[in-house]
Amino acid sequence: MEQTAFATRAEPFGTIRVTAPVPIRFHIIAPALPAFRARFPKVSVDLRLTAPILGNELEIGPE
Repeated sequence: MEQTAFATRAEPFGTIRVTAPVPIRFHIIAPALPAFRARFPKVSVDLRLTAPILGNELEIGPE
């Protein structure tokens, strides 16, 4: 019983926010989203797009 309760609490849930330039969104993030959603169905992704890359502009974190 303890293991089942632990496994239930260990499943990630909530929303993560990803802020990234458009090229990163299309070439890296978008292709990875279906597998991520299948593995973590209780996690939603808030994807925010920024202008083209001007430096190191990638932010990922909990909302």
